[in-house]
Amino acid sequence: MKKILYVILEKWADWELAYISSAVNMLGGGNFENKTVSLTKDFVTSIGGVKCLPDYDLQSVPSNFVEPSYQHKGIGRKIIVHLENDEYAKRAKRIEIHSAISAIPFYRKLGYEHKNGDLSYKDGMFDLEKFI
Repeated sequence: MKKILYVILEKWADWELAYISSAVNMLGGGNFENKTVSLTKDFVTSIGGVKCLPDYDLQSVPSNFVEPSYQHKGIGRKIIVHLENDEYAKRAKRIEIHSAISAIPFYRKLGYEHKNGDLSYKDGMFDLEKFI
């Protein structure tokens, strides 16, 4: 079963997610699982006041969250840039992520470096950071 990840941020449009996810469920023949991702695992409130607890945050999102056939087309970059421009991210001095080894070149192109210069492999991931 393939996972579809929907990025939700504060004031997300709940009707759009309901429309898209219901279509995926009806037309997808049970081959897709709808999941949400946000900056943190804290509740995110939609424009309509719906509170959603995301399935993933930036630290726990699967390392291959862009379908391989869509990789190298700028989709992952657009997602990260959008998340970095969120009002909460803009207040931060630094963004920290955990990365699979295969995604390190991608994140490095976006300005992320190994946290504190530490190249250690912890819990199956590398810690990266970006000062903004």
